[in-house]
Amino acid sequence: MLAAAGLLQAAPSRWWIVGLPALLLSQTLIVLSWSDAKFGTLANLIVVVPLVFAMLEASPRSFGSLYQRERSGTSRSFPPPPPS
Repeated sequence: MLAAAGLLQAAPSRWWIVGLPALLLSQTLIVLSWSDAKFGTLANLIVVVPLVFAMLEASPRSFGSLYQRERSGTSRSFPPPPPS
């Protein structure tokens, strides 16, 4: 989680790559020690919301990705929509 926090400052568009495995490991360890660590799930729920948004923003079909491709002129062609 500390590495993900560091990457959030250093490379904001890539922090989720480290954050997702850290979150999964954290929740796994919480489940294994449920009686002692169950409230750690609340902290993980707080982290999962920005993590999901960061993953969606990194998607090739996100508005940010489409904008970057349009701006750089390297448009990756997606299949055309079906005729209506």
